[in-house]
Amino acid sequence: MTGVESLTTFLSLIKSNLGHSVRDDHLASNLDLIDAGFLELDDGVKIIKGDLTAGIANSIAMAVQNPESVDCHILQVVIEVNTAGGTATAVLDVDVVASATATSDTILDGIDLDSAAISSSLNVSDSGTNGNEEVHLWNANGGANDYITGKVLVETAANLVGKYYIYYTKVA
Repeated sequence: MTGVESLTTFLSLIKSNLGHSVRDDHLASNLDLIDAGFLELDDGVKIIKGDLTAGIANSIAMAVQNPESVDCHILQVVIEVNTAGGTATAVLDVDVVASATATSDTILDGIDLDSAAISSSLNVSDSGTNGNEEVHLWNANGGANDYITGKVLVETAANLVGKYYIYYTKVA
């Protein structure tokens, strides 16, 4: 029951921070969607979540294609490392890119994969040298830059266990 209570508390904070009243029946009705990896809040903010994939240096830990037929604004990306990757210098770069195998680093740059932690693209101490804490354009599905990828760099992160959360809204 602790996991459900923690999730309910997390959703309450999100909805409260966005200026919405929170009722338990709203939160309970969204639990199935969260488990499926997708949630839409009342104000149009959507959240995609998924598991990070462990791998060797230069492997893709996450690749998400925009599910929308319109451009979107990436409001925030959160990386949650639950189990360290196993190599001290393994890092993750995250950005909006053209394909499931491309990479860049203006959303998050150099996230430590060998330390259990939560990193947010909105936090200047998490975003890294090239991360800019700004809203990013995510092109519509099939557009020029319709993927968000996270790439393992420098060293292997073979033991990595964690999740990603992408907060976005449609531009329309």
